[in-house]
Amino acid sequence: MKILLIGINFGSYELKIKQELENQGHIVTYMFDADPRFNVIKRLCGARMANKVNECYRNKCLRTMPHNYDQIIVIVGRALTADFLERVRKGSPRAIFKLFLWDDVKRVENFTAVRSFYEYIYSFDLKDCQEYGFLHLPLFFIEEQSEDEAYKSRKKYDVYSAMFSHSDRIRIVKSMNEQILRLGKRANFIICPGRYEYFVRKKYYQNTQGIRYIKRTITEDENYRYMKDSNAVLDVQFLSQIGLTMRTLESLGMRNKLITTNQNIRYYDFYYKENIDVIDREHPVLNIKFLDIPAKPIPDAVHHKYSLYYWVKVITGAAELPDYIGDYRIGELKF
Repeated sequence: MKILLIGINFGSYELKIKQELENQGHIVTYMFDADPRFNVIKRLCGARMANKVNECYRNKCLRTMPHNYDQIIVIVGRALTADFLERVRKGSPRAIFKLFLWDDVKRVENFTAVRSFYEYIYSFDLKDCQEYGFLHLPLFFIEEQSEDEAYKSRKKYDVYSAMFSHSDRIRIVKSMNEQILRLGKRANFIICPGRYEYFVRKKYYQNTQGIRYIKRTITEDENYRYMKDSNAVLDVQFLSQIGLTMRTLESLGMRNKLITTNQNIRYYDFYYKENIDVIDREHPVLNIKFLDIPAKPIPDAVHHKYSLYYWVKVITGAAELPDYIGDYRIGELKF
């Protein structure tokens, strides 16, 4: 198939989607939903100039891209306009338009204006699927490690996480780090406040045993190396987030144990209490036995359907959308 993939410039994840689409035999054109310089121009020159730059970028894409696509796949696409999507449809009148939301719908400001363009809307958020009737499709893991390698190899760290310092993450990390150290375990927490914040408040961000502050995010390869070297991963999602984070799915792919503040993970079919410790966000307390009890193997059929390979199969329609929550029913879930 000929596919137009429109992303939000979120790290390398969309490029990995493009690569997997091509690996599965599709011809793919990729573009961002906004000019990659949009945020910088907006800060320096204001919203009016940034919007003009966006318009020029999208016009250039429309002029240079092929037409007659079979599918238009949009990842979030919060910067897209109805006018732009209408012009895309004119160039590909038989195309199926699909939207995948890996953000809460209330954070996608243009959703109401563009919703009618999409024949299929997928979301990683169970609550949004319940309220809006979206198709439930979680995020995916890219890097995968076999169970034997993951649990027989020697680990350098008991708990690891690399994260931006939004909301209450630093408070939670400090609390978990103290508990881990008291147990005689080894922690490796890496927190990025952002370059400007790091330099302005450098005295506040002092490294301690188990916690390191950095001004730039670590690379994807570094992240996977640290995960391979760790027994468990700590996940602290956005305060309002219901859907599973990319960190959660990465830990599933790497077969790490997981410590998470996301209470809704209990609904998913890969949830085993031996593998996942759900902690209270306000009063995070680590189960002291969790890091030492043996992990419970996840069935291959369950594990596989969270892979990028299978995610691409589903989003393109080459595979049926599976059930990710087992005996639960979305309409009956409580949030």
